[in-house]
Amino acid sequence: MKGQRRKNIIRIAAFVLALTAALWLLCIPFGVDTSMSKRIVQGVLSQPEDTLQAVYIGNSGVYRFWQPAAAWDCEGIAVMNLATASMPGAATQYLMEETLKTQDVDMFVVDLRAYTDSELNEANLHNIIDYMPLDLTRLRLVTRLCAYQRYWPYEALEYYFPVLRFHARWSELEKEDFLPAEDDGTKCSYYTSSFLNNVQDEQDYFAVSDVRTEPQKRAVRAFEQLMDYCEENDITVLFVAAPLLAHVNQKERLNWFADMARERGFGVVNFNERAVYDDVGLTLSDFMDNTHTNIYGSIKFTRWLAAYLADHYALDNRRGVPGYEDWDAAVDIYREKIGDKAAAALDAAAGR
Repeated sequence: MKGQRRKNIIRIAAFVLALTAALWLLCIPFGVDTSMSKRIVQGVLSQPEDTLQAVYIGNSGVYRFWQPAAAWDCEGIAVMNLATASMPGAATQYLMEETLKTQDVDMFVVDLRAYTDSELNEANLHNIIDYMPLDLTRLRLVTRLCAYQRYWPYEALEYYFPVLRFHARWSELEKEDFLPAEDDGTKCSYYTSSFLNNVQDEQDYFAVSDVRTEPQKRAVRAFEQLMDYCEENDITVLFVAAPLLAHVNQKERLNWFADMARERGFGVVNFNERAVYDDVGLTLSDFMDNTHTNIYGSIKFTRWLAAYLADHYALDNRRGVPGYEDWDAAVDIYREKIGDKAAAALDAAAGR
């Protein structure tokens, strides 16, 4: 009798393990259908081993500002974005861990704005989770983000097994859903039509505030945990707050985080400070909306920050170094993608 019970338990356990494994493998085709997020996340994590000098982590306050191909053109540094729309700052540590499995980077650049976005939805979390490799880091990332969002266990299941939410996509699946993102050759630089063409309403304005407003407690805890992790693992980090136009309340929270980082000895660049904003040379026509630059503002931002990284963090010029030929090609491809007018702005930024 006991022997039969033991066999039944083993069969049930084997079935549960097989079902879990099947659901886990189905994470590959079944997930949120966001080609931009897939291209960026998988593009960075598939780079040749130990070729990146730094990785810039965050949300749209990263990939709509920092253009990897432009940074290479201006300073010859190999720095890519690992960022998705509205990515919460609580994900940053796990993206660092995943990066360090294949890249011996000199440093990370981290977006402070990822800690000030208070509204998150399911798509925001799926954007970053669904394109991560199927490994222990992804499991820990899901667990952390679900705790950050205070999801009940049944609410969290869809992030461990996206097929539970996106099973209706079965009829829409194509070959590309089962394959890694196709490399566009630009090192995941950004060039959507709206980014290339939109200009913010001239009635908007650039606001400055010296006030410090305490952010949400969960965001503060997540930020403290990231700084602890970086100190414990001797990771060099520059915290950056990309420029906003209005949004004074968010700027006041950014000031709070900037102070926290400086007090712990981390480098900080806050583009919402008037002196920095003016030094970059930004104007209202450099924005596509009040939270993101357009192509022209992003070129100015990238040129300035690339020079700052080269000067203050000794990121050396890798032009002509064997193994970096694809970066030279990325500049040529990116110039074609952005058109003649923006390419002329890139020429000016690169000093040509």
